[in-house]
Amino acid sequence: TPVQSAPLAESANWQLVKQIGGSTLAVAAQDGLLFAGEGTHIIQLDPTSLGLLAVSNPLTNQIEDLVYANGNLYAALGTAGLARLDAASLATAVPQTQDTNGVAQNLAVRGDRLLVADGAGGVVLTDLNLAVIADSTAVLPVANIVDVAVDPGTNIIIAAASTDGIYALDTTGDTFSVTSHLETVGSAEAVWLDGSNVYIADSWGGVVTASLNPDGSLTQLGQVDLPGWAMDLKVGNGFAYIADGVNG
Repeated sequence: TPVQSAPLAESANWQLVKQIGGSTLAVAAQDGLLFAGEGTHIIQLDPTSLGLLAVSNPLTNQIEDLVYANGNLYAALGTAGLARLDAASLATAVPQTQDTNGVAQNLAVRGDRLLVADGAGGVVLTDLNLAVIADSTAVLPVANIVDVAVDPGTNIIIAAASTDGIYALDTTGDTFSVTSHLETVGSAEAVWLDGSNVYIADSWGGVVTASLNPDGSLTQLGQVDLPGWAMDLKVGNGFAYIADGVNG
């Protein structure tokens, strides 16, 4: 039966009532808990069966990345900035939000600090209450930061800057200073830091390995071509696991 829709002029009064489904771009797993971003929702899954346990209320944008720390979930929401939710009450939690100047794409937690790869907004440093402390735009005014990697044993972080390679940044005293810059042959889309070892998903440049030296400088060690484009990677148990675009 045809139903007349509300006039378009009244669309200013529309409100989002419910949203289901959507792309899954982010997963967070820690302390036996498993969460994923599904469209604009965070969902909690049983880590063994992948059964659905809880669904958050919709956030204000697609969830680009997700991390878990101190009982809270932190979400990167692209142009909508950041959100924090209580993981224990996910289904009813009211998100705390924080705008950023760029596009919040990836997150990393080190101690009581959250680091945000914020595109043209650089690397943004907040506390775990999402209060912004500093950003890197003064020392990296034109960099497009797409990923950030930390290691608890050092104040140096590594920022992936797409076609501008990677930067090593000293964050001592909650400030930013550039200690080194390494150009790559491709586009640095993701970075992993394990002690002094740096691994870079370099898009059409394959996987690049580098050393973070004690003085904060970077030295390229090797490069491996892949059939596709290396877009993300994780390292553990002596292996690198690479998302290679259409090649799996």
